[in-house]
Amino acid sequence: MCGICGKINRNPANPVAEQLIHRMCDVIEHRGPDDEGFYVQGNVAIGMRRLSIIDLSGGRQPIFNEDNSIVVILNGEIYNFQEIRAELIAKGHQFRTKSDTEAIVHLYEDYGEECVQKLRGMFGFALYDTRKKKLLVARDRLGIKPIYYAFDGQKLLFGSELKSLLQDDSLSRELDYFALNCYFSFMNTIAPDSIFKNVRKLLPGQYLVYENNSLQIKTYWTFQLNENEKLTETDCVERLIELIREAVKIRLISDVPLGAFLSGGIDSSTVVALMSQIMDQPVKTFSIGFKSKTFNELEYAGQIAKLFKTDHHEYVVEPDAVPIIDDLIWYLDEPFSDPSAIPTYFVSKIARENVTVVLTGDGGDEMFGGYSGYNVEALLNRIGQIPKFVRHKLLKNFLNFIPNTPSARFNEERNRFLRNLERVDLPAENRFFSRHQVFDAQEKNLLYTPDFLQALDGQFNIADRLLKYVSFPTGLNSINSMLHLDTHLYLPNDMLMKVDKMSMAVSLEARVPLLDHVLAEFVATIPWHLKVKGSTTKHILKKAMSRILPHEILYRKKQGFNVPLNEWFRNDLVSLASSILLDPKSTNRGILQRHQIEKILNRHQKKEQDLSFQIWTLIVFEKWCRRFLDQSPTKGK
Repeated sequence: MCGICGKINRNPANPVAEQLIHRMCDVIEHRGPDDEGFYVQGNVAIGMRRLSIIDLSGGRQPIFNEDNSIVVILNGEIYNFQEIRAELIAKGHQFRTKSDTEAIVHLYEDYGEECVQKLRGMFGFALYDTRKKKLLVARDRLGIKPIYYAFDGQKLLFGSELKSLLQDDSLSRELDYFALNCYFSFMNTIAPDSIFKNVRKLLPGQYLVYENNSLQIKTYWTFQLNENEKLTETDCVERLIELIREAVKIRLISDVPLGAFLSGGIDSSTVVALMSQIMDQPVKTFSIGFKSKTFNELEYAGQIAKLFKTDHHEYVVEPDAVPIIDDLIWYLDEPFSDPSAIPTYFVSKIARENVTVVLTGDGGDEMFGGYSGYNVEALLNRIGQIPKFVRHKLLKNFLNFIPNTPSARFNEERNRFLRNLERVDLPAENRFFSRHQVFDAQEKNLLYTPDFLQALDGQFNIADRLLKYVSFPTGLNSINSMLHLDTHLYLPNDMLMKVDKMSMAVSLEARVPLLDHVLAEFVATIPWHLKVKGSTTKHILKKAMSRILPHEILYRKKQGFNVPLNEWFRNDLVSLASSILLDPKSTNRGILQRHQIEKILNRHQKKEQDLSFQIWTLIVFEKWCRRFLDQSPTKGK
């Protein structure tokens, strides 16, 4: 695991300053504290920071081919490198190291750009062909590793993190208003956009080629649902067990200690259970909890740890942990307000004290349909079959018997159900966007200043553009629509970005076996009704794991990996929110209206509505502005 970066100037007579590529690497030292490496020749410079995992002494990067005409740097792991290595040696290639990185450079010699098709793993790599004056930068299929880039016709910058690119003072920090609008909806920006107008992100399964002073973006793989109705439940169960076991096994290759995150949910429990069957020593497991019972899963994690006799470690997050937000914002690069980044950081931190690599259960919900929204979608499908005038009358009359109560949580659930009823006639993709929004269109109209609304210049409504980004196909049923959008929008832009940045913040490599692309390609063929069956989410995964995991773990109510923001912002963190959001530095930016922020804070404090996610989203944005707009992201926090 590493961090990579680089720059190419269009003019060969304009060399890249070595000091710049060193700064670009220094600022991501946390991604690779063990070593660094550079290739600087005239107008081309690439660099990397290394976290040594495989071939500790011999795997230093950059790595070259036999005649040093091709050079490569890698962030991530290639899990099938041993098979690739054997194949290439049989063809006459000579290897200098035992590392997975070297497989890429020799693959390129034989297959050119198509080498990416041969790789099984998580990666962001950069390869420079000195003969053709050609740069290839690729991102893995599911988007586990990020790649940022900026091209203005005169220079190309790229890196694993945005802050590397920002070391070049000539790169503009003009905000991308559409990306910012997305942030206030979804708590993150959506690739290929970034928070800065002139910086882009490769989508999962894409690579860029810079050659002859031109830039091309190419797609080599997409996750598309391709259901095989002939598959039976038995067929799926047998194949799933085989593929998941293989995905876990190949991710145990390491020359350093490894362990696993364990929440006590089905996904992480699946990974830990299979690790315990494959490994010849106890699995080191790591869990995070809270004092609030609503958010605390330590009991369930403990059950799994006891069942599989793991070497278990726990940590309880307190409200006083929130001041680390300044550090987290620096690591996250862009405005990112999914509060689960906080426990992800802490579980990574305690894991790093014991191991260098962890396996996680990320991706299970998006692959198999595990979110509560799938239950809602199944219910709305049934309700939608009732004639509209009948259901409106019956259901609203029924809900009128359920009064408002002093419980903000109860009222919020009641109101959420009412909102879902109102959306029953909308297309599934519209319901997806409505369900995931922190601030909806009406709220943003009140929140944004008139100047910012005008600056958006027709980019206020985001759904149509995002559907184009994810190549949203026509004809999908509502469950498959949700699966498509979760895997293309939520998974790479939120879940995986969070895991990459928070694990790398403490120099920890996180591997995600449930997002193995061979497994994903099979899961894409499983009929939707075997994933969401009645009110049961992840049905087929639960059936597959019923031979290994206890029923109470498989079928317990989903909690999710989150923090008790609602309680924190009514107690310990009240003054923090006000001091940041009502500070003139915040209100004078010309983007958000002070009086609307005051209303949000007051309504939440009075328990009229749970607006903790909105408050957190506002705090993170202001903190980000102070770190990335008001300051320069130099080395260190």
